[in-house]
Amino acid sequence: MGKTLVSYQTLYGSTKEAASLISEVLENDYNLEVDLHRFEEKKEHPDPSKYENIIIGSCIFHGKWGNNAETFLKEDFQGKKIAIFICAGFAGEKKLYKQAYKTFLKEVVDKYPHIKPISMKAFGGRVPKSKLPHIWFLRASKKLPSFRSDNRNLEDVKNWAVELGKKFTTNG
Repeated sequence: MGKTLVSYQTLYGSTKEAASLISEVLENDYNLEVDLHRFEEKKEHPDPSKYENIIIGSCIFHGKWGNNAETFLKEDFQGKKIAIFICAGFAGEKKLYKQAYKTFLKEVVDKYPHIKPISMKAFGGRVPKSKLPHIWFLRASKKLPSFRSDNRNLEDVKNWAVELGKKFTTNG
């Protein structure tokens, strides 16, 4: 089995937390060699040719992917098993999950037709109260009575990592 890359861009730490958990499950439960890479400003992207499996994760900020994570989607992933995830507050709201999946995964990946993911998943996120403008929270609360500033579910992340581990360690 080849090496696995888990690459991510984070803002408030939810995507980092998810990427770290995914890496841990793949290493410990599936004996995969995993490189964890955080996209940073002015850093080069990892070379996809060095990996058999590639996972790309992004935070969602102001309704968009992190620039460096989305730029990485332009790379050549031919012959690779690709999985993609996002962490976004709205994805953690049951009533909004389908819209978050469509907007932040399907529509973004559709812009890069050379990418054929074996799996995509949207996870909830977290906005620290100190970073959440009070007026925005009040507006969101009125429109979305169930809105929470932290709706991460690490069990969902772990379950997805198990699913990926099975797909990465089987042929086909």
